[in-house]
Amino acid sequence: MRIRPMCWFLSLTAVGLLAGCYNLTLAPYTGDGGGQNAGTGPGDGGSGGGVGSDGYVSVGGGAGGTSSAGLVDGGDAGVRDAPGAQPDVPMGGAGGAGTTSSGGAKSTGGIGGTGVGGGTGSGSGVDAGVPDASGPQPDVPAGGARGGAGGIGGGGAGAGGKATGGTTISTGGTPQPSGGIASSSGGSSGSTGGTCAAGSCGSPATLSASPLSLAFGSVTTGQSGSAQSFSITNTGQQTSGAITVTSDNANFVVQTGGAFDCVSGTTTLAPNATCTVHVVFLPTLPLASTGTVTLSATPGGSAGVSISGTGVCPADALDDAGTCVPYAGVVWTQTSAPGANWVSVAMSSDGTKLVAASDYIYTSGDSGGTWTQRSTASQAWSSVAMSSDGTKLVAASDYIYTSGDFGATWTQQGTSNAWSSVAMSSDGTKLVAVASGDYIYTSADSGATWTQRGSSHYWTSVASSSDGTKLVAAAKGGSATGPYIYTSADSGATWTQRGTQQFWYSVASSSDGTKLVAVVWDGYIYTSGDSGVNWTQQGTQQFWLSVASSADGRNLVAGSDSYYLYTSSDSGANWTQRGTSQHWKSVASSADGTRLVAVSTNNIYTPYIYMSTGPVP
Repeated sequence: MRIRPMCWFLSLTAVGLLAGCYNLTLAPYTGDGGGQNAGTGPGDGGSGGGVGSDGYVSVGGGAGGTSSAGLVDGGDAGVRDAPGAQPDVPMGGAGGAGTTSSGGAKSTGGIGGTGVGGGTGSGSGVDAGVPDASGPQPDVPAGGARGGAGGIGGGGAGAGGKATGGTTISTGGTPQPSGGIASSSGGSSGSTGGTCAAGSCGSPATLSASPLSLAFGSVTTGQSGSAQSFSITNTGQQTSGAITVTSDNANFVVQTGGAFDCVSGTTTLAPNATCTVHVVFLPTLPLASTGTVTLSATPGGSAGVSISGTGVCPADALDDAGTCVPYAGVVWTQTSAPGANWVSVAMSSDGTKLVAASDYIYTSGDSGGTWTQRSTASQAWSSVAMSSDGTKLVAASDYIYTSGDFGATWTQQGTSNAWSSVAMSSDGTKLVAVASGDYIYTSADSGATWTQRGSSHYWTSVASSSDGTKLVAAAKGGSATGPYIYTSADSGATWTQRGTQQFWYSVASSSDGTKLVAVVWDGYIYTSGDSGVNWTQQGTQQFWLSVASSADGRNLVAGSDSYYLYTSSDSGANWTQRGTSQHWKSVASSADGTRLVAVSTNNIYTPYIYMSTGPVP
């Protein structure tokens, strides 16, 4: 009589794996395999599966190996059952035939059968094969059962089971030496939420676009048509890789930033998920334009959307001969500056040197072609200004900072304050700064010392004539005297209240200080031809944020919040919409008005720095 330890296993998703063992007393028989014929000598294995000598039935039983020493029978991996029909083979399958063992050791395991996939699950499962000739096979968790194991002894290479939602593993574990641990290989668990038919995995990610074409019609050169959109859908049953969206024509600009937008290089799509791509047509020439917006991902494949539109010359860009001339302000080009929440920009007299502020200070010496980060620490910069030759700079955050070498080095000046705006004379020696909820301050020695001027207001903007004697400052309210325009004709020593009570947001001055322009938040543009004594309402009501002037005060540029840029070539009497809809925080102009720069900030689209170059009308 022999005592065999028998073990049971129960896999529960919530509680893990339960197991137990008991001893089963078996009637003596020679062949462990439950073979059809009993072995003929000690240690001899039974022959192939079928009805054993004790009346039991083997499932999947192969021929037992012959043991040379008779210590242990060379059994197969079959499952014994009560007399009668063979039971269904569970997932993983039973082991195949054992081979001849040497020295009485346990027989080498056979090849496991292919398991049938269970339900959807993410567990790796357990061996579906039973490494002995006796006892019931354990239950196998649904979803990802591993391939059948060989018999006790050296492991056979079990074929991996197919798990619902998983990947078929066609090859099992590496066979081990005789006496080793039985080897089996598991099917990979299925992706959560994936849809797969039993025994196979879903189709790969596949991207499609709808509609497949966008037509923008006729759009004025230098302006943008209404944004058009198409959707990208993953029609496969696996998640896509990061989606790249590109346009092969610079006149068609891809915009992203909304809650459901496809962000190029970032967005991935789950099965049946969708994201949106927005395209804007910004023609630079009065010509027909075509192109393709291509989307691609790995996995996911690629697709393309055809785009078309026609640029039309604006009426104010036609010369006397009827030729379309790209005047300054008509065509705007994104510079190489990084995307950031830009808050202020300034330009040298010739328009070749620029300084801009976001969380850092950047400068450009080639009209925006390349940019250099100057400040090393992130700060809440609010305003920048530049001398006529571009060598001297002033910037405001919690303190005033000055540079005499185009931003290479900086010196902290003044005291800590809520500085909101700065300006300087053309030679960079006379500076003026305003603080929100405080006073106006002036310096006559390039910022080394400062003198408090005027009265306390919530100052928003300040500008200076070329020689620094005529100044103009704007306030937005919050004080007993109300928000007005204030001017000075003696470098800030005395100030005179001008204009009406408004939410004044930005001011600019001609070189001689006689022509002034100011914009109102949720209001209009106002111009003055007599150093601020009288003001004329111009333009349309908008949320104006910024304004700049050429040296002679004739060519102006203004920016609004989430609207457009506007230019005027007649000192503000008439205005023309330009560029795209953005949060245009700051603008600047060269002395002759042929070069313009604008920065945007804090809107749903990535803000950049834009340049416009051309003759003036």
